Amino acid sequence: MYSLPVYHVNTSDNIKNYINNTAFLDSKEAGDWLGAGMYFWDNLSNSKYWYAIKTYQHFGVDFSAVKVQQQFEEEDLLDLTDKDTISKVLSYSGMLQKRKGTNGDVSVHMGALLNAIYAVMQESPGIIPFSFSVIKGIGLYRKTKLEHNEDALWDESFSRTPHLTHYMKTIYLFKHDKHVVAGSKIFQPISL
Repeated sequence: MYSLPVYHVNTSDNIKNYINNTAFLDSKEAGDWLGAGMYFWDNLSNSKYWYAIKTYQHFGVDFSAVKVQQQFEEEDLLDLTDKDTISKVLSYSGMLQKRKGTNGDVSVHMGALLNAIYAVMQESPGIIPFSFSVIKGIGLYRKTKLEHNEDALWDESFSRTPHLTHYMKTIYLFKHDKHVVAGSKIFQPISL
């Protein structure tokens, strides 16, 4: 079993509704990310990054975050940090292109493909030989800046050689709120 502390950034009103268990903050995403569901960051620093983006994009809107302990079984996870899993998901693009009612182009947008796979799993269990309710992915955020790296101990280049990087951020998407540990929703004020 996985047990992860994760962070969600949203408007302060939406966060209050989520903490009070009255709202699952379901994104309708069907573009280049992980599809529809609720997005969470894997650490406070990444949520601070997203908070800064949101407050810049929506000047005057009050944003905050919630820290949640999520628990789920290994078989609930679709791990898109795994190359073989990504290939398995991509193999369904051709089959699902002709599916009626698909929101978005599954041959162009990963979010649309993941939504279509999830819909088929819900409508006809067994057609897709795997299932999931949690998706893990990694996003590339090139504008992430480091502090206290004057001596360049941490390589901030985009070189072709393998090295540690802070430009990748782990993102989790939950298709529903059933994985939340009861009583774990904690308001997390973010200070920059």
